[in-house]
Amino acid sequence: MKRRISILAIAAASTVLLVGCGNRNKISTNSGSQKTQLTGSNSNNDYQSLIKDGHYQVSKAAGINGQQTSNQFNLQGFQRGLLEISKQNFSPDKYIFQEGQQLSATTVQNWVGRKTDDNPDGLNPNQPKDKVVPEYLQQIEEQDFLQTVDGKTELKGMTIGVGLNSVYYYTKEKYGAQYSKNLTDAEIESNGKEIANQILARLRKQADLKKHSNCGGSVQSGPR
Repeated sequence: MKRRISILAIAAASTVLLVGCGNRNKISTNSGSQKTQLTGSNSNNDYQSLIKDGHYQVSKAAGINGQQTSNQFNLQGFQRGLLEISKQNFSPDKYIFQEGQQLSATTVQNWVGRKTDDNPDGLNPNQPKDKVVPEYLQQIEEQDFLQTVDGKTELKGMTIGVGLNSVYYYTKEKYGAQYSKNLTDAEIESNGKEIANQILARLRKQADLKKHSNCGGSVQSGPR
């Protein structure tokens, strides 16, 4: 039977997350040869989370951000805001939450970098020598949503958050004075949506996702 995975990409400026477990009961399930458990939610507005072999699954790309990142609170807020958007598309009473497991640390590191001969996968534009070209992409956040089918947990949906810079900081020479360039809302949104669409296209080609027929996707603008 063909399965469809829904992928939602959100273009949002640096804003405002991680789900706190609180006091939750554990519900055991089976998933192949691995022993898995679900953290039971105290509220219909919170997700159950997946635990494998007694360990919470931290994002494979945790802590990887663009060089423009300077405020950890902004990043945490971005994650929280993304989760609230996810709830509108993947209801907590139907889906299980898991931090991103599809995008590796190396992949995210390359994607948030500039496009160069050494890094052709960079989603930030190439920097010519004769003018200042901003880095728009700061952060990529993946959230996975699963369901239990015949006793096994299966990936059913993903949300990809695209965190963007509102100010670009740069130097004109190595170790030189730092300058800044304010980015307009129009160019932030335009570049954010373009980046999000490129990410969707790449995800559809990814081997682990490509096997799920009719992999769908959409791009939305999130809060800034």
